[in-house]
Amino acid sequence: MTDTTAYPLDTHAQPTYNELGYQGEKSLSSTSPITRQPRSYDPRTWLRKLMRDDIDADLPFPGTNDMFGKEAKMTLANNFLFDGAKAELNKSISMAPQFQINHTFALGGMSPGSPAPAPGSYNFAAVVVNDDVLIPRDQAFLQASIEGSGGLFGVLKYGWGPRMNDHMSKIQCQLPPSGSMSGMPAQFIFDHEIKGSGYATSFSFANPSPIDFSGVYGLNHLQSLTTKLAAGFSAQFVNFPSRPEICGVSLSPKLKYTNRITPLQNTAGDSILTLELPAAQQGIQASYWQYLGERVEAGAELTVGPDMEKPGSGVKQGLATVGLKFDYRMATYRGQVSSDGKISAHLEQRLNPLMSLQLCGEIDQLRNTSKFGVGISLEGTSPDDMARMSELAQAKQQARLP
Repeated sequence: MTDTTAYPLDTHAQPTYNELGYQGEKSLSSTSPITRQPRSYDPRTWLRKLMRDDIDADLPFPGTNDMFGKEAKMTLANNFLFDGAKAELNKSISMAPQFQINHTFALGGMSPGSPAPAPGSYNFAAVVVNDDVLIPRDQAFLQASIEGSGGLFGVLKYGWGPRMNDHMSKIQCQLPPSGSMSGMPAQFIFDHEIKGSGYATSFSFANPSPIDFSGVYGLNHLQSLTTKLAAGFSAQFVNFPSRPEICGVSLSPKLKYTNRITPLQNTAGDSILTLELPAAQQGIQASYWQYLGERVEAGAELTVGPDMEKPGSGVKQGLATVGLKFDYRMATYRGQVSSDGKISAHLEQRLNPLMSLQLCGEIDQLRNTSKFGVGISLEGTSPDDMARMSELAQAKQQARLP
């Protein structure tokens, strides 16, 4: 005789699925094992939801294209080296809006590719930063500089968005000195950047022409895939009908791995690894950065590309650089060694609140050459004036609040 006793259903937890895949567990007491069907994985749905901020809110911001590999660059000394002597004078005029001027003098450096010393140079720059210019929570940044030879450079940035600077538009303009023998034309670049919770996208136009669509057009995107891994690409389209040999499209994939123990702050053991395959160079660009402690950081860069001394030969050459950065309360020291036989160091020492000293040097063991630089930076605004301007800026900010 068949047993007709009603046995309870097995209430052991079973996995459930939604549009993004596995999400949790669900008891069979509320879903029949016969009629229940797990939803199939649809990559189109996943990609569509990944671009929305409600999904990206669980993913960290991967950084912009300009920030890609910046941690290693700020650690190595070769990005701070200079030759000869230089002096800088900075003076803050106001804090609301922020207005600052800068004078830079350089003397005694060697001209690239020439044994003769470069002539002295002078540069004057002014910077203005202000908030709430057109709409609430926006910010405008304006910088203009002029060289002693007559060259002009200007950049205008305007950021806005719900979280401030979610959208950043930038216009750059560079005019060479009149009568310059360099042959460089005037440069005009427009760039717009969009920052989401878990992605960053930017596109740019360099010297665009509405007549024949000539110019350089770029597109960059970086997307967080997990809490540690981000992937993206840099695409570039070059169109100059008068120079067909340089026209074309290039695509450079990117990968970024971030290992942070504590979000939003540096902790011993944090590391960042970046990898890019630049299509134009047909090579590899990689960087590694690690936070060793409260005052010590390490960085490394690897570049593999065509041999510039033998263009068109198909020969590849590589350059590896390793360095350390020591950051103290009144001084910052950077030192590095590279595979091409160069040893470099840079020291920035703050002597007092208004003055800092820079010393740097590089020795090329293979070519038996060296260069040395010394610089001084002066602040034309006293701490008391800065404190008063800061109080005025805070008072102005409070007055704008409802």
